[in-house]
Amino acid sequence: MLSKFRNETLYKMGMVQKFHAFYFNKVIEARLVDRFLTPRKGETIGDIACGMGRHSIRIAREGCRVFGLDQSRRNVEIATRCTQGLDCQFVIGTAERLPFASESFDRVVCVCSLEHFENDRAALKEMNRVLKEGSVL
Repeated sequence: MLSKFRNETLYKMGMVQKFHAFYFNKVIEARLVDRFLTPRKGETIGDIACGMGRHSIRIAREGCRVFGLDQSRRNVEIATRCTQGLDCQFVIGTAERLPFASESFDRVVCVCSLEHFENDRAALKEMNRVLKEGSVL
């Protein structure tokens, strides 16, 4: 009885709808990354504002080497634990000052983060700097 009451209460509060909307958005994000990034085995990919490494994991499973960056120490620690056994490395930093050499990556991905950067133009310039010529952002 308590379980039924709790589920009805959550439903009335809109929690169920919010969860479904959140999950649906994450599925769409993943499909868009797959569609437009098209990572190829052996490529080196930069995942800027990688969060807890959700996209890094998917990309590394395609046989790519992934370097993720996030400004949150907690996110970097979680991503590192979640990607053990995959070719992923994570660092703490900001998108406006990427700690990677110029022309380091075959592709760079940055999902749902640009609007959160302090200086989006500087972040885009940095992402372009670390891309190899003719690569995909």
